[in-house]
Amino acid sequence: MTLDEAIEHCKEKSKGTCKCAKEHEQLLQWLIDYRELKERETPKKVKIETFTNYECYEDMIGYEDAMPRCPVCGEEALSVVNYCSKCGQKLEG
Repeated sequence: MTLDEAIEHCKEKSKGTCKCAKEHEQLLQWLIDYRELKERETPKKVKIETFTNYECYEDMIGYEDAMPRCPVCGEEALSVVNYCSKCGQKLEG
């Protein structure tokens, strides 16, 4: 049985009238939490946001710059840290 199948099973059983419906409801929440943690621990590539920095607004002289961002929440990703400081997503280094 896969994790998704176990989640679906618990969803069905938690809606029923059997004695163990409450236990299935609790197990369902634990499995959903586990799946989210597992997904967060799978490294994801940072998104690179490019933009133009202007040294002088009067002359509009600019240069291209890039900022790495978390692919999940969009927070700026520091190159020395392997996890997003906002959502905890593991990032590829």
